[in-house]
Order: sequence, then C-alpha cells, then structure tokens
Amino acid sequence: MLIPAKLLRRGRDGRRGGTAAGLVAGAILLAASGAQAQGMSNEMCLNCHKLPLQMKLKDGSSVSLLIPAAGFARSAHGRALLCTACHTDIKKVPHEKMEFADRRDLSLHYSRSCTSCHGGKFKEFQEGIHWRLLSQGDRRAPHCADCHGAHTVTRGGMAKGFTPQACSKCHARVFGQYEGSVHGQGLIQVGNKDVPGCSTCHPSHTGGDPRKVEFRIDIPKLCADCHQNKALMDKYGLSSQVVSTYLEDFHGTSISLYREQRNLPARLTAVCTDCHGVHEILRVKDPDSQVVRGNLIQTCRKCHPDASLNFPATWLSHYTPSATRYPFVYFIRLFYFIFVPAIVACMVFHVGLDFIFEARSRLRRPRKG
Repeated sequence: MLIPAKLLRRGRDGRRGGTAAGLVAGAILLAASGAQAQGMSNEMCLNCHKLPLQMKLKDGSSVSLLIPAAGFARSAHGRALLCTACHTDIKKVPHEKMEFADRRDLSLHYSRSCTSCHGGKFKEFQEGIHWRLLSQGDRRAPHCADCHGAHTVTRGGMAKGFTPQACSKCHARVFGQYEGSVHGQGLIQVGNKDVPGCSTCHPSHTGGDPRKVEFRIDIPKLCADCHQNKALMDKYGLSSQVVSTYLEDFHGTSISLYREQRNLPARLTAVCTDCHGVHEILRVKDPDSQVVRGNLIQTCRKCHPDASLNFPATWLSHYTPSATRYPFVYFIRLFYFIFVPAIVACMVFHVGLDFIFEARSRLRRPRKG
C-alpha cells in the first residue's frame, strides 16, 4: 500500500485519531518534538526555500522547491506546525540529498505525513474509490495534497465552490459537462452555494465507484437530498414532489423493490440521471434538455427502442394529477377513491342488515315442546 494503515496513530482509548482535540494534540506534539529534535524553525527553512531552488529527479525532470512564504503563513498549517512535522526525513541544515524517481514519487512519499494528524479522515479515505485505486498501484489516483494542496492548505477544508476546480485536474471532461449544466452555472459562475458541487454527490473521502449498481440504486436518494427540501425548492420555484412522484410510478416502484433484494440485477430500471443526464443536467425548459418535449422521445428510446411518438404522453411528468393538470386521471382516481369505499360500506351494511334480520327471526321463532 502507498500509505500504510499502520502509520495511523492511536489514542489512549485505542481508537484512531480524528477528533478536533486529537488533531490539536497531534499538532502540538509534532511541533514540540520537531523543535526539540532538530532545533529547526520554519524561518530557517524559508531562508533557503524562498529562493528559486530546483530538485533534479531521476527521470530527468526538475521540481521547484520555492515555497510561497505568505501563502504558507496564511495556511492552516503555517502557524500551527513546523516544516519538519511533515518533512520528518529532514534532520539537519543543510540536509542530505534526497532522490525520487519522478514528481509523483515525491508527492506520494510526503502524502504519508497527513496520517499523523488526520487519522480519522484517512480512515474515511480508505473507504473510497481513490484509495482503492492507489492501493492497487494506480499512481494517477489522487491523495490528500492533490485536492487540498501542500503548503497553502485552507482552514476548514475546501470551499464548496473550489471543489469542482480541484476535481477538474483529473476529471477535465466531466468538469466541462458540469460547468455548462444548471448546477455548474449556479455554483461556478454565480457562486450559489445552494446548488450541488462534486462532493455533494461524490463524498470527498468516502466516494464510491459511480459505475457500480450499488451507486446507481442510491441516485434517487442523492437527488432527494435537495429536491425534497420544500423550503429550498420553493426558493427557486421548483416542485418538491419530483422524488415522491417518481417513487410512485413504475420506475420508482421497481427501484424500491430492487433495494430490498440482496442480489441486484446488472441493469436497473431508469433512475433520475438516465432521463435528466448526469453532469450535464440542464433546466427542464432548455431546448437542449433531454426531458424537454421535443427531445423526450429520444430519451425514452435509450431504454425503449421501439417506443412510438406517443409513448412519452403516458408519463405524468412528475406532476400529481389535479382538476387542471391531467384531469382525466384525476377524476378517475377520485371516482375510485369514492366508489371503492362506498361499495365496501354497502356490503358491510347489507351483511349487517342480513345478520340483524336473521337474529330477529331466530328470536321470534316459537320454541318446540
């Protein structure tokens, strides 16, 4: 493994560290031990690393060793940790020559340092797809510094609006789709924090493989986090019933049944993203939207290749039938809502009358002998 689990330090209670108190204690211990062992201050390091130094790598390339002093001072680590808390292999100044195969080898080497203070987050990271790829030897998979940065780590994690840009380093094609979507335009162009960013659907540390059926079956739940929030939907004039109406139709009912099964099928029935798109979701009235009336038949034919032009008309479009919208369906439903209970009531009344008549007849019948 690239970042061995044994590097996680345990507290006195035997659990892996991850609380705020554990983080502060870890930072203090690291800073104190660094100061005592090496006697090296951050200013001592920056005296050299404020210069345009270069490190030659084995593959022939070079990496800059210039550290932005102002950015580092403003970072979450700048005033809390010594440089040697992360660069534990630096013992003296001038320090010994270090050799790395390439830039990625250097980055992966120092990514282990994060586990000393952030054991809890690292444990979460081990549950996600990025760790799974790293542990399988895929050096392209991101680690801590790829998303959070190395010397300019911000406090309290990354700002929501910055997350898509961080993800775009590896997922450029997907970012291009998201940037033009209704969500991307709201977050990136307008800065609206109400709309979902990458980590809303793909948790930063524990994100699973979106290609797996286990991820697909949870997509309605992901969308429901926002689209069932009535206060949020009312703010933008959107319906908060889209998920409930989906779960009432054939597709949603099938998903609910699949969720109860242990052996999921390889191909599920349609979920939200099959109709609306994944990262390229547009407003439903946008002429290029997959669910606008002119394009809807093509969307249906992805699963129903023989669908006729009238096929989409059988769908109620996430609306609850009313006297003004889909009145035929509404009045048929209203008729049966009244008719069925009335029939049951009549049957109970009829049986009750018959029982009373039979009881009275037996009571009036003269006794023999």
